[in-house]
Amino acid sequence: MRLVELGRVDEKWTASIRREIEKAESELNTWLITSMVLEILAERKTEYRGRIK
Repeated sequence: MRLVELGRVDEKWTASIRREIEKAESELNTWLITSMVLEILAERKTEYRGRIK
């Protein structure tokens, strides 16, 4: 993983995150939202506010 290569995180941390994601995937009501989705939502809200003013 890139963050391990950069020295930002270690293998133990990445293994922990992978376990948590696998656990979440097994639950039917889990949603995974990526940073790109959040960025798009934030931008749309900003555009919407701009039209009101």
